[in-house]
Amino acid sequence: MEPTSVNIILAVLVAFGMVAALVGTIFPAFPGVGLAWLVALAFGFLAGWSPLAVGFMVAITLITATALGLGIVVPKRATDAAGASRRAAWAGLAGAIIGFFAIPVVGFVIGGAAGVYLAEFGISKDHAVAWTSTKGTLKGFGIAALIQAGAVLAIGVLWLVWAFLEFTM
Repeated sequence: MEPTSVNIILAVLVAFGMVAALVGTIFPAFPGVGLAWLVALAFGFLAGWSPLAVGFMVAITLITATALGLGIVVPKRATDAAGASRRAAWAGLAGAIIGFFAIPVVGFVIGGAAGVYLAEFGISKDHAVAWTSTKGTLKGFGIAALIQAGAVLAIGVLWLVWAFLEFTM
């Protein structure tokens, strides 16, 4: 397919979507990996579903599913390894949700950390125990964010190759 102005505009819009997805993994303003997958899916619908496109979308879907799964498993394991209670983990989730809406961009992290710390301190009455649980939880979410950022980069590279092949073949 010969690149047209419509194809170029489509490629630029998808590239902006991929960059927004990457920003979303670094600053949890929105789900970065899910956004990258949706942008790639939209590209497939707009550019057409050739056999090549289907293959790329399957690979992108596998990367997305793996990253989303690890985004749940890694923080849970880190929280468990730090000795945080189940109550603290739930309080961290509630704090993250509240923080997301209360403080744009960084509220998710601040609220989550505050939730874990306050719940763990409420249970143990020990600052050191609460702080250890909070650090472990933050470490787990940090590692998960790096994994998801890597997944978005991989999705972006796959999309670039897909777009290049789609528009030059």
